[in-house]
Order: sequence, then C-alpha cells, then structure tokens
Amino acid sequence: MRYNWVPAPTSTLLVLTFMIPTGYSLHIGLNKVDNLSYQKQVKLLNSCHNDAVSYLKIASDQGFYHSKMLLDDRASSSNFYAEVKQISRQIQPGDLFLLTFSGHGSKRPSATEPDGQDETWCFYDDQVLDDQLFQLWHNFKSGVRILVISDSCHSGTILRDIFNHDPFAAKVSSPSYGSSSRGLETDPFTSSVKAHVKLLAAAKENRYAQNSGRHGTFTKALLKAWNHGNFEGDYTAFFKAIRLEMPRHNSPACMDIGIINNDFNLQKPFQIN
Repeated sequence: MRYNWVPAPTSTLLVLTFMIPTGYSLHIGLNKVDNLSYQKQVKLLNSCHNDAVSYLKIASDQGFYHSKMLLDDRASSSNFYAEVKQISRQIQPGDLFLLTFSGHGSKRPSATEPDGQDETWCFYDDQVLDDQLFQLWHNFKSGVRILVISDSCHSGTILRDIFNHDPFAAKVSSPSYGSSSRGLETDPFTSSVKAHVKLLAAAKENRYAQNSGRHGTFTKALLKAWNHGNFEGDYTAFFKAIRLEMPRHNSPACMDIGIINNDFNLQKPFQIN
C-alpha cells in the first residue's frame, strides 16, 4: 500500500492521506528441473519461460509496483519461499499479490490424505506440496488479495488439500452455487487463512496440463481471453472465457480460500485498485 500526501492549506491543519493499493507479482517458469535432485530424468518442457514472461508483461501493463521472475535454476524451492515470505512482510491490506507458476506438477504419496496423494509444484531442486503452500498463505494479513495462476498438472487443488486437510476448517453453506456448478465457486470450507486467495488452474487434481506451441494450453487460452487487457468482466466471466478457449478434454479448475472478499470477486482480473 502506497500513500499520497496532500499538503494542507495554510488556513487548516488538516492533511489528507490517500491509500493507493499496490501490486506485487512473482512469476515462476521451469522448462527444466535438476535431475540429480529428482533422482530421475525429468521430461524437458519448452513453453514455461514464455508463460512466465507473458504473465510478467500483464503485471507490468497493469502497473504492478514490484515484480520478479524466477526461471529454471533460479526457481529453487528456497528462493520461492524467500520471495513469498518477503512479499508477505511488505504487503498491506488492500494490496494484490499475483503469483504465477508454469512447470511440472506432480503427486506425492501421503499417509494423511484420503486419496493417498499430495499435489505438488515441481521447483528446480524439490517439490513443494499443497500443504506447504497452504501454510504460506497464513503469513498474509487480512484484506490482502492473492491471485494464483497455475499452468501445471494436477493443479486444481494446489492451494491446499481439497479434502479439508486444514484442521481448523469448518463446512459452510454456499447458496449461490449448486453442487454441480462449474462457475468460480467459493471454497466450501472456512479456514484460518486471513487473506483471500483465488486460484485459476490449468487442470483438475486428477488431470494433466498440456503444451500448445509457444505456451501452455491454459496460458494460451488465458491470454486469448485477456485480449491484451481488453477483456471486460469479473473473475467468474474470465474463468468461463478461458474455459471456452480450451479443448474439451482439458478441464481447468478454480477455487477460493481464506476470508472471501466479494469486491475481489467482482473486479476485473489483475486489477490493483
């Protein structure tokens, strides 16, 4: 949050302060990972850098104040944690944090999950679990908006375990949507996360993301829907527009966790103010 100070006239002691929301963004692109760390030969990707650059351009065009991009060996799990924690210390209520990830997504066996699997993001040196990401969201203050875009496999529940892994969660009703709705549903669980975290993802937790030329299929659809900033509508309309641009066999996903900010839901995507 930045402040603009308006000098007081000589006839009064009143000073007006305008709080201007600030945008922070972090863009991850991994065409490759460290095979030694993963102890196997991991398939090379060819479009994740392009995805990250395109998301960085959106952030720049929208006036984000602080943006950073991590590619390949710079996109280590430790660098990721350090960047997110630094932003969580700086960001203030009303600000927007845009986090984009393009790379491999995977699953890891888990003894605590009902389906026996954790969903993960594959960083250069290690995987970051959905449970670990969920803990990161706790570092953000109430009133902060976080938009996560994940162009990776199994990413539909990457914000956290969809099976209510959060021990503080409680089921709440959502009268605005039916159980079979494919709209931008509010997560049906409350949690101890104070920020509003919104996810747009390339694939449901049991599905794979795909490449499509210079970009991932999801990112390509998102960029086409965004239309260089000419898209008009809120996040629900944006998700529907993305879905219409994707092949039928690709099923994007969305979810929200934390303290839901309805104004955030109704804003134009990537809007800071």
